[in-house]
Amino acid sequence: MKQSDIQILGCKIGKNISANYYDNRDSHNYNVEDGEYPHPDLVNAMRAFKSDLAEAHFILGEEQDNFRPSGFQVTEDKEKFFVKISGKMTTFHDDKVTINSGTIPIEEGDVEKKLKTLRGELYKFFFEGKSAQGDLFEAEKEKSESD
Repeated sequence: MKQSDIQILGCKIGKNISANYYDNRDSHNYNVEDGEYPHPDLVNAMRAFKSDLAEAHFILGEEQDNFRPSGFQVTEDKEKFFVKISGKMTTFHDDKVTINSGTIPIEEGDVEKKLKTLRGELYKFFFEGKSAQGDLFEAEKEKSESD
């Protein structure tokens, strides 16, 4: 399967990582889930939405550090595509509150670029085995080969 064969519609990153995708080859929706620890590239691709999540709540500047995105869902309305970002916000009293951004047009700002990067990292994680654990094995293998 190639990345162009599927369209990732949403994901949730928590204890397990799950993603919903549409398979262009058979026109069906699927869900995949994995308990592996994600590669840092995947984590960073998700965190790139921090400012979008915070700005949806009219938060700017350093206060954006209190927001942590953990998933997204793509929707379509009248042939336009939107993304809804979900996550957590840490309050003044260190409580964690579940929040979402509401619908953000994908064409707005650099949302489309961030979404493309995140989808690419999700594809690599689920279908090519790119995980943090894989990197550790590769590093140990390269080290033993050089000794």
